[in-house]
Amino acid sequence: MRKSGIILHISSLPNRYGIGTIGKSAYDFVDFLKSSGVKIWQVLPIGQTGYGDSPYQSFSSFAGNPYFIDYDRLVEMGLMQESDLPTHEFDENNIDYGQQYFEKYKILRKSYNENYDRLKVSINEFRKEETWVEDYALFMSLKDHFGGQSWQDWSDLSIKKREPHAIELYRAILSNDINFYCYIQFIFYKEWKRLREYANLNGIEIFGDIPIYCSMDSCDVWANAECFQLDSELKPIDVAGVPPDYFCEDGQLWGNPLYNWDGLKENDYEFWINRLKGTVKLFDMIRLDHFIGFANYYAVPVDSENAKIGEWRDGPNEDLFEVINKKLDGIKIIAEDLGVVSEKVVELREKFNFPGMSVFVFMFDINKGLESGTYNLLENTVAYTGTHDNDTLKGWWSTQEVEMKEYILSYLNLENDENIVADLVDMCLSSNADTAIIPIQDYLLQDSDCRLNTPGTQGDNWRYRLKQEYLTETLSQKIKNLNIKFNRI
Repeated sequence: MRKSGIILHISSLPNRYGIGTIGKSAYDFVDFLKSSGVKIWQVLPIGQTGYGDSPYQSFSSFAGNPYFIDYDRLVEMGLMQESDLPTHEFDENNIDYGQQYFEKYKILRKSYNENYDRLKVSINEFRKEETWVEDYALFMSLKDHFGGQSWQDWSDLSIKKREPHAIELYRAILSNDINFYCYIQFIFYKEWKRLREYANLNGIEIFGDIPIYCSMDSCDVWANAECFQLDSELKPIDVAGVPPDYFCEDGQLWGNPLYNWDGLKENDYEFWINRLKGTVKLFDMIRLDHFIGFANYYAVPVDSENAKIGEWRDGPNEDLFEVINKKLDGIKIIAEDLGVVSEKVVELREKFNFPGMSVFVFMFDINKGLESGTYNLLENTVAYTGTHDNDTLKGWWSTQEVEMKEYILSYLNLENDENIVADLVDMCLSSNADTAIIPIQDYLLQDSDCRLNTPGTQGDNWRYRLKQEYLTETLSQKIKNLNIKFNRI
């Protein structure tokens, strides 16, 4: 069945407290999607972010981002007093993550102090069901204890190496902090489940994202060191990245530790199965980030300044996905197959019938023509005007050379570029792809200042915010008409 979707990360939702949350504005957005005939809401990873604020660098593959807990909902649930609400104004055009860090945890800590005891029975049930939360809560408590340092820099070698006596000791010393982090996740999961159920009842699927790699400074790596390519001192031997491509001429040096795929195979890929089981609890559909890395992954020397120098190595290939199919029947995986797509990658995707991705701004090449005509895309494809890593269509168009613009206008049989963004959106929605997903910025005709992320850079990413007044009935009707026109309702 043909469908359309919209990309809008939770952090970008309208909210008066400086960052999007899973409160009222999230429900309002579900209503907007429903009225627009849109069936899919695509979000980025919703894990707890750290330095750099990237949702692709999280302290845990399982824990939800505390920033997304909504203050007004806490008041409604009796878990917070109105007098505790922030009274100062927040920047409605930008997310100040430093401000969120210092304010959010202070307010959540007060909520915990006042409510943990009366919710203890329910929280303990949550802890028994979500067993990952114990390691996560200890990890975050230890980070606080050691002044926010990466676990590799903790001064106590015994807890760095997870020696049993050290774990027992710190669980006792930090029990209050551990309970606090469990409290946060109890609230987050309860609220996320409520939002997802509302979306599903309104015919909306939530399309989530699972990063292929884990952050070095994460509970995932600390608690499962044997699953990664680390040396005897628990330092990464090589790190993850991708070679130079259309995103970045120096390549992208992600710096994540690489998987010990041989060791994972011996354990029937238990670590990855658990990651996916956790993700299925959160999302209806899963975008498997950097799918290429399962066929062959790029290893960069640990001391490199960029990703120009590295080597390709064999990934787990079909062996991993055979196990996934056996243990996770019915999981909906979309392969993010952008980048250096070899025959091996295509064969792997096709063997398991995973939909791939096609990004329209990458399809135009004066020298080659279109890599595949927009009307010749495979039906089993998710088509995008752009992803979270791209400039907005308007911004992208403004950077194109005259020759490229003339080429694209000729292909689209247009006399001028007066409505080029809308024309390119139409082109995507009209394609053969079963699913077409548009970033909200492209429906709003927004420029480069509304770009969410520029790969290979730090400092100004992940800060885009949407204003509530932009989600008008006029826009909703416009999107609905497009979905009717291109048979996506």
